[in-house]
Parts: sequence; C-alpha cells; structure tokens
Amino acid sequence: MAIYYEFQIEVTNNDGNLEDPNVFLVIQNGKVLPDYLIPNNFVKDYVNSSFEDDGCIKKGFVTENELHEFAIMKMVITEDEGVVDREYFYLNEHGSLPNGLPQYVQKAFDKCLTKGEK
Repeated sequence: MAIYYEFQIEVTNNDGNLEDPNVFLVIQNGKVLPDYLIPNNFVKDYVNSSFEDDGCIKKGFVTENELHEFAIMKMVITEDEGVVDREYFYLNEHGSLPNGLPQYVQKAFDKCLTKGEK
C-alpha cells in the first residue's frame, strides 16, 4: 500500500466544472518527490487571498471566468486494487492547514510558504 499527497491548484470554471488540477508537489510514503515547482506568488495568491463561494470563505482567487484554489489530495493506492481512498484538504480561513495531516505534509507546506513568497 502506498500513500500519496498531491499539492495542487484546482481551477473551477463559471459552470462549476473542475478542470484538470495543476499538481506541483507530490509526497509518496512520506518523501517529497524531487520534481516540483511551487507556483509563483503561492503565498500571495493562495494563502493570503480569499474569496467567498456559496457563503464560505475559501483561500485563493477569482478571475472573470474561474475560481483558483489550493488543495491537498490524499490517495491510498494498493497494488491489486489501485486507488482505494481519496480525500481532499483545503486551507482554513487563516491560511493554515487543517488538523490531522502528518508532520511531513506540514513541513512540505512550510517549504511552499518559504519558496512561494516571490
């Protein structure tokens, strides 16, 4: 069994359709895979900015046609069955991760905060 966490930017168009997410960091079984590229202005655009959607405050930004939001997707994969569980996590109103994520996910997020300030 393998556990993956994908850091991604979700883009939802005005029709409510979720486009293919932009995955920029992958953690496999506690280890950050080497090929990752934190989006420019990550902190400004996805952590410090927010918008209201259906009465909820969400972290990210809105353009004329789309909502852009940071999410972490957790996948549990088995060799025999493939993906057996999928769960999504979003930043809270204050721009921090929700409770219950492993420490290595928090460390990877902290690295994104440091490297994504420009």
